[in-house]
Amino acid sequence: MLKAVQKKRAYEDIVRQVITLIGEGKLKQGDQLPSERDLTKIFKVSRTTVREAIRTLESMKLLLCRQGMGTYVLVSPGILPVEKDDGKGGRTLPGAYKPHPLAGLGLHGDPCGGEP
Repeated sequence: MLKAVQKKRAYEDIVRQVITLIGEGKLKQGDQLPSERDLTKIFKVSRTTVREAIRTLESMKLLLCRQGMGTYVLVSPGILPVEKDDGKGGRTLPGAYKPHPLAGLGLHGDPCGGEP
């Protein structure tokens, strides 16, 4: 399901893998992701890299992270942003989708609720 990332901006690879799993229906709304520690082992990256990926996915309103409770998927496969060619040889992920009603409730600073 998940695999080790290739070296570039590793957090971007993690973001793409999670988005792909949501899009394929392998991760569904309400599903809990593995812990940060487990994700570092799965992806073979640092905890900082995993946190950056979680922060990015949270800012896209795809995940909700609660300290001591875990990280959860907020969206269903049918409402994901779609990758598009940016015309510069890269890909973009527009934010045009409908987030889960719980998205954005008290999310400030650290993605898992710690101090900024």
